[in-house]
Amino acid sequence: MGKKYLKYIHIFIGFILISACAQLNQNFDAIDLNSKLKKGELVQKVENCLIIVDRSGSMAYLQGTNSKISIAKYVLNCLNQTIPDLKLKMGVRTFGKDLWALESKTANIYGIGNFSKENFEKTINEKIKWASGKSLLNSAILATADDIKKIKGKCAVILISDGKFEDKNSFENIKKIKKQNNDSIYFHTILVGNDESGKKFLEEIADIGQGEFALAENVMQPEKMALYVENVFLEKPKDNDKDGVYDKFDNCPKTPQNVKVDKNGCPFDNDNDGIYDYQDQCPDTPYQAKVAVNGCPFDTDKDGVLDYLDKCPDTPEGNVVDSDGCIIDSDKDGVNDNDDKCPDTPIAAKVDNDGCWHLKMLHYKSNQKSISAELIKYVDEILLILKNNPEIKLEIHGHTDSRGKKSYNMKLSKKRAKIVMNQLIKLGIEKNRLISKGFGPSKPIESNKTASGRAQNRRVEFKLVK
Repeated sequence: MGKKYLKYIHIFIGFILISACAQLNQNFDAIDLNSKLKKGELVQKVENCLIIVDRSGSMAYLQGTNSKISIAKYVLNCLNQTIPDLKLKMGVRTFGKDLWALESKTANIYGIGNFSKENFEKTINEKIKWASGKSLLNSAILATADDIKKIKGKCAVILISDGKFEDKNSFENIKKIKKQNNDSIYFHTILVGNDESGKKFLEEIADIGQGEFALAENVMQPEKMALYVENVFLEKPKDNDKDGVYDKFDNCPKTPQNVKVDKNGCPFDNDNDGIYDYQDQCPDTPYQAKVAVNGCPFDTDKDGVLDYLDKCPDTPEGNVVDSDGCIIDSDKDGVNDNDDKCPDTPIAAKVDNDGCWHLKMLHYKSNQKSISAELIKYVDEILLILKNNPEIKLEIHGHTDSRGKKSYNMKLSKKRAKIVMNQLIKLGIEKNRLISKGFGPSKPIESNKTASGRAQNRRVEFKLVK
């Protein structure tokens, strides 16, 4: 038969399918399930629905006066009209062969996105027009597994087909999908036609998938479609612990009787310490304090200061501590007295691990007198110490390397010390607290024979005097 004749045959078949679908759609009066939701008689069971439509070659055959694919489309439109107002993510996948396509394939034709009755109906009626090609159920199941990765929450997968499959690998893949998703995916089936082997196949899928099996001829009746929708998308609310919060929304489903609970079904924990009020012996524990099983704060180091107040939670036993739980630090340098090798460090001094403050030197370039920007930070540190310790006086000693005339170096060292002193006076330190001296090259700290040694010797040093 030529391609020209095949084209006309396909157009003719398409006309029959569209006409049959339109005829089927005229007589369905959907039952409104929204009233049951509003009354609380039913609650939403799944947040997502993925539909797999078989549009392979066998679905083009007639079932009575209509093709199987037109019956499938009619059933999907009945389903669409019956689904109540739910916040639902929807996706539709088909498998089969498009008109004039060379190979059969599976394709996502809707979503995955927010469910819209209008868009769903438009997709079903406009994008499912032909039934042709191989039955690629297993490929569709594997593709659906990828679709499931894009969603969150429980999901109903609905397969509508005539069940004419030979590949039973789908069973194992459905088991894997359920296991990978902690049994939060349910596989439901709708049989189009009356093939006994097909019925057995789809019943087994529903059994493995913990879902519902239905005959298309049944769910085309409004009452039975409503029941099918209830079983797939909805459930009766349960409250096993009788706390007034349905199990589906109850984050604490085993609350003892007569215990007051919040909107999530959990007992109150007013101090937010992780111990419910009815078990809490210290119900006013401050926020974020770590507590024992009775709700009372810990005192791990047994120093008399509770852990949430204790800034030194590992104090060895036997030590006297302050109100912060820390061993006394008399000079406030951050090193406890029992570890402090320099217990009289001036206030605000930066100390090492032994509690000692090492006065830094200012190092100068050759013939430099002024305080460069890089040296200002060291002067600022001295300034901070002097301001926080008004009883302290400071000697400022200037030094040079050995190059040049001794008389010139003596003047240079005095200028270096004098400039630093004047800077401190300018910044608010009383003149009578400061003494500047110059020593020229007479007190080297390194050899003047090397450039690095001379760089160390060109310096200003500080000496605290109490």
